[in-house]
This record gives sequence, structure tokens and C-alpha cells, in this order.
Amino acid sequence: MLNHTQCHEVLEAETLESGVKGLQDIIDKIEQDDAHKLYCSQCHQAITSLKNKTHIQGQFLHERINPAGFQFLIGCFHQSLGCDVAGQTSMEYTWFDGFHWQQCQCSQCEQAMGWYFSRYNQHFYALIMRHLACK
Repeated sequence: MLNHTQCHEVLEAETLESGVKGLQDIIDKIEQDDAHKLYCSQCHQAITSLKNKTHIQGQFLHERINPAGFQFLIGCFHQSLGCDVAGQTSMEYTWFDGFHWQQCQCSQCEQAMGWYFSRYNQHFYALIMRHLACK
């Protein structure tokens, strides 16, 4: 099981460049830990669990830059019961070809948690790793 220190290593990588490899190594070690929940860093609402992680384009973690120049380290999850999807769907500046996106936020405090991507019968949540926390 992932201990408290390891969880914070996963979620508190300071730089995208060095963070992705280290994060992926730690996450791979705890992939079988079905019970490990991740929470909103602001209000501690349960958001998802590492058992819900999924690989999109062959990876769980992705580094992305939005049109305003902000960098994000996102993790992909097939389920996020603690997120509400908000706003209209868009394909403008999509990070994943063929997918529409919408913003998603914490269902309790409304902190921006990332994006919900969908196409046809496929969907996933791309959650901002620094907005997730361990208890």
C-alpha cells in the first residue's frame, strides 16, 4: 500500500520535466492498490482512486500547455465520482485528437480539477495532479 510520504511524492512533483518519470515510477509500483483514494487539495472531497487510472495514448500521465501558456501535469482516470462536468463541449485546442472536452470541478468546493474528454462511447477525466491530495 502507498504510504503517506509516497503519496505526497506522487502528488507534489515540483517540475514537469523531472516530475513525470518519478511520478510514473511511483504510480506503477502502487498500481494494484485498489483502496488508495485521491482527494481535492482544497476541501478534501474524495475525487477518485488510483484504481481508476487509465492509459490514453499509451500513458497515464501527460504534460500539456494551454493556449495561455500554462503548463499542466495531468493524470487520466476512467471515473471521477467527486467531479462535476461543467460548460459546453469544445474541440478547440483539444489535447487529445478526436475528443471533445469540458471543464470539471470538485463537486463540493468547485475548485477546477481538470477536464472531461469524450468521443462516441469513450470518455476519461484528465485531472490536474497538483489539485489532488492524499489524506
